Amino acid sequence: MGKRFAKGLVIGVLLAAFLTAGCSSEGEEPEGKGEKKEVAGVEPMETPKKAEAPKPMPTPKPMPTPKPMPTPKPMPTPKPMPTPKPMPVPQPIDLPGGVEIKQDEDRALIRIPEKILFDFDSSKLRSEAYPVLEKIAESLKEDGGKEFKVLIKGHTDSKGSDAYNMKLSQRRAEAVRKALVDRFGVPASMLTAKGYGEREPLVPNDTESNRQKNRRVEFVVEPK
Repeated sequence: MGKRFAKGLVIGVLLAAFLTAGCSSEGEEPEGKGEKKEVAGVEPMETPKKAEAPKPMPTPKPMPTPKPMPTPKPMPTPKPMPTPKPMPVPQPIDLPGGVEIKQDEDRALIRIPEKILFDFDSSKLRSEAYPVLEKIAESLKEDGGKEFKVLIKGHTDSKGSDAYNMKLSQRRAEAVRKALVDRFGVPASMLTAKGYGEREPLVPNDTESNRQKNRRVEFVVEPK
């Protein structure tokens, strides 16, 4: 009887244990379900963030319509060059030997040696000078200073100082101009007197004959 009691007691205990285990297993989830196990020493991986959607590219502004190039203004028609006036020619002059008359397209030149107009180293006109100057004056007065002008140029040789020769040539040019205006009535506005001294020789001043050629008075006639 004692053995039966003990055996029944053991079976009762086992049955109670089994029932208890079954009840507890129904209220608990098995390990590993419903929660994540953390491994010691390893940080859990962060859930990667979703990449942001790229911003849309801005719509490019339309290129401005280019302005049309301005139509170039037509070049003005160049004015025709005025026809040059023909060189006014003084009336023909019958002058004594030794007087030179030259003419080109734009000027005329009358060259008178010293011996016709002045004594050596003098600025006083010789008596023989007046008939020659009178003929030149008659030719110049035909125009009256309307179309051309006259430069009276005095020249010397290289004897003496440059300063002295400049003054002498100036006095001679002025003496000729004064005679043309005061004695023969040529308009003063036509005439300019200027001395050049020894600065414009015709030939080298190396002989007496050449020096004599360089002592002269010239009339340069040009259009206004």
